[in-house]
Amino acid sequence: MILNFLKKILSKRLFLWQVLMLFVIFCVLAIVYGSIVRHVVLGGNKFGKLSPIINELSMVISNVFKIIDPYKSFKTNKKNAKEFNKPKLELSEIYQNSLEEDYILISRYDGEKKRSIVELFDIKNNQIIHQWQPDINKINSFSKLNKKYINLQTDFSNNRYNIIHPLLMNDGSILFHGMYSPLIKIDICSNYIWSIDDIFHHSIEIDNEGNIWTAIADTKTNKIGFLDDYLAKVSQDGRILDKISISKLLNNIKYPFTNIYSGNDPIHINDIQPYISIEEKNSEKFFLSLRNISTIALYDNKKKEIVWAKQGNWVHQHDVDLLNKQLVIFNNNLDSNKTQVLDFNEILLINKNGEFIKKLYSDQMQKNNIATITEGLITEINDNNIIVEDTKNGRLVKFSERNLLWTYTNSFKGDIYRINWSRSIKKNKVDKIKMQAKKCIQN
Repeated sequence: MILNFLKKILSKRLFLWQVLMLFVIFCVLAIVYGSIVRHVVLGGNKFGKLSPIINELSMVISNVFKIIDPYKSFKTNKKNAKEFNKPKLELSEIYQNSLEEDYILISRYDGEKKRSIVELFDIKNNQIIHQWQPDINKINSFSKLNKKYINLQTDFSNNRYNIIHPLLMNDGSILFHGMYSPLIKIDICSNYIWSIDDIFHHSIEIDNEGNIWTAIADTKTNKIGFLDDYLAKVSQDGRILDKISISKLLNNIKYPFTNIYSGNDPIHINDIQPYISIEEKNSEKFFLSLRNISTIALYDNKKKEIVWAKQGNWVHQHDVDLLNKQLVIFNNNLDSNKTQVLDFNEILLINKNGEFIKKLYSDQMQKNNIATITEGLITEINDNNIIVEDTKNGRLVKFSERNLLWTYTNSFKGDIYRINWSRSIKKNKVDKIKMQAKKCIQN
């Protein structure tokens, strides 16, 4: 019956205007559907119970495109005017003539190798000091994680893995995850040390005592229908020392869940920043960024309570940092529908009680079009210069209030690929890594 129907349609003669009309209708429907999906994925609530169905359908379509272009999800939406066969670094004369040196631990998707790598990079000399390329497929073979949560073999293979926010240790080992995947540690030669089977995500930081802090997503929705997020304290030998529910912390202070997604991820912690202070050497306090409720909080681990939680001049912020004795927020600055950036991202200065003081570097943020809709971070503020990661656009940018100092773009053959949360590294640690890296050459 269906076959006869198709034969009937195909046998009919279509006029050019009919073809054009069908094409226009298809384009309009595609744009409308794309807008709907974008709204749902970014947490919009206009479609109620239909939202999960829309999201699932978008995943099916996304998987089809993965087959057509398996590396599309690692590319940005922007194209370079020229073709560069390697990442592009542009240094200003001011920077070249200065005494400044910048060493960046760059996690990026390599468009040539078709995989995620980590590089310790010397900006001034445009030189790779050391590179880590873990065998993710081999590491996945050690995992016993239930496939109903994530399928490591298909979604986190060597070619599909994003190394997120690698933490560099003094011995050259690094810790990382792939965003909602196990936490992994490898040595300076990229050899496997250990991994923890759980759903780790977003930032990885180290506290005063050498413990690792990151986030773990819940695997089950609770009684009121959403996934919880947990603060995870991890030892350097790969043991979970503590796991703290964020929803319980917020509930204890009766925090109002306003300005949130309609989906099952109302908290979405994306940064845990240790409060390392000279005044409070034994402090176990952490600044938290809770994206989906546009909230910054201060958590005291000794008291197991949130000291304060604030909403303010920020919307779906990604990063909170204590840099150069200043508390700053990387504000994604989304519109009311949370579907696009309002002109450009912002850097906000707040006090240690979470109260807004002023905007920083606004002219440079606008001039350089720093406008990542999700993610994005600040890696350093030093001598009034700042390094910013424009994550979704594959860029690292350093500037002062008046001058652009350098730009790093993760490009390959005209395409720009993702950067996955870089860090500024101090010179004394770089020297240690250089010494440790000799082991890899010898072996």
